[in-house]
Amino acid sequence: MTVPRNSELVETILYRAADTVGDIAAPAIALFYQRYPECRALFDHHGTLRVQDLENDMVSQALYCLMNWCSSPGEVEIVLLGSVPHHADTLNVPPDFYRGLLMATAEVIADSIPAKNREERAVWDALCRELCAVIEQGSEHLLNRVAGDPAPARLRHP
Repeated sequence: MTVPRNSELVETILYRAADTVGDIAAPAIALFYQRYPECRALFDHHGTLRVQDLENDMVSQALYCLMNWCSSPGEVEIVLLGSVPHHADTLNVPPDFYRGLLMATAEVIADSIPAKNREERAVWDALCRELCAVIEQGSEHLLNRVAGDPAPARLRHP
């Protein structure tokens, strides 16, 4: 399937979710906390008096990645490969939690895809797998740094 077709399908999915779900931040955060209840304390700690703003910002970041992956994967890679290690190093937020919020956001949107729209679901599922792979690359970078190797495996020269 072509990039323009994938972008078109993702746009259709996102518009439908906006029409049927509305603001996805609250349901995405609720699903995330249901799966990762220990993260509420991290948001309370880092958000201090602006927890809801922080939650909304993180859902917006996830939505940005989902919206732009098909049309600008390099840009989204830059965001994720910088953000995942930053969250782990500076904020003590493991990559699993980062992935969990992205996937909770994606699932709220996916729930708006009608069952009969198999092509949309296939594109959405592939997009999610690809984003998870980029987050995994960010995790690998962290593990390599801990082991004393500053470069991710895919950037090392033989």
